[in-house]
Amino acid sequence: MGWLRDQMEATLRLRNASPRTTRMYLGVIRRLAAFYRRSPAELDTRSVSAWLVHRLDTERISPSNLKMHVAGLKYFYREVVHRPEVVAELAWPKVSSRIPEVPTEAEVVALLAAAPSEMYRVMWMVAYGAGLRISEVCALQVGDIDSGRGVIVVRAGKGAKDR
Repeated sequence: MGWLRDQMEATLRLRNASPRTTRMYLGVIRRLAAFYRRSPAELDTRSVSAWLVHRLDTERISPSNLKMHVAGLKYFYREVVHRPEVVAELAWPKVSSRIPEVPTEAEVVALLAAAPSEMYRVMWMVAYGAGLRISEVCALQVGDIDSGRGVIVVRAGKGAKDR
């Protein structure tokens, strides 16, 4: 799958896909090729669907992981090998969304009190209070915090977006 892999990686780079998306999509196609021991460009709709069912049955992948598999397959067959008919019938799996559990005030106080150092306590307070992801807190710099206006600037957050 050498040249196909290179072609897929190049098209993903041109679309400015994140490294994680690139790694996931390439992994899906690599596993598909390894399962059938032949080029995925030669496979038909039935083979691709059968492989997804096999992954569901034997490896018990989650609905969100299955969704990434379908996305990677659709991208590969549409953009790389230009055979969209192979994946035209693949349905997007239903991924349930859950309401997040909100900790009680006592739980938050207990968590902050258990911090191993002052630095971690401050990081956890900022993350919880501003609703930031761990990677966003780790990337914060002193200039990103405007205490006068009560504003925190998050640079290159999820999806490389500023907010």
